[in-house]
Amino acid sequence: GRGYGASQFAAASTGFISMVAAATFTNTSNPTYMTFNVTPTGSVTAAEAMRIAPTGDILIGTTTDNGSTFQVAGTSTFSSTVTSVSLQSQMGAWSALGFA
Repeated sequence: GRGYGASQFAAASTGFISMVAAATFTNTSNPTYMTFNVTPTGSVTAAEAMRIAPTGDILIGTTTDNGSTFQVAGTSTFSSTVTSVSLQSQMGAWSALGFA
């Protein structure tokens, strides 16, 4: 959509959902991904906030699918009970997490 500022509508969409071809379509393969785009506070330019990859993986804060089902780049907060956590160490990251 295009939001209305103090005196005019935004020049471009300020938030939108897109379906995008992930590769050239063939008769046997039509891969797509879905993007959710928002405009950050203090900006007039929409940016991708979340993606559902052709694999079904959900990416938040990143556009690079590493093969994990749910990927979050940045700080995450859970306000409910987390029943299971699986951590992977990359280049000594365990000590930074307090698992040294």
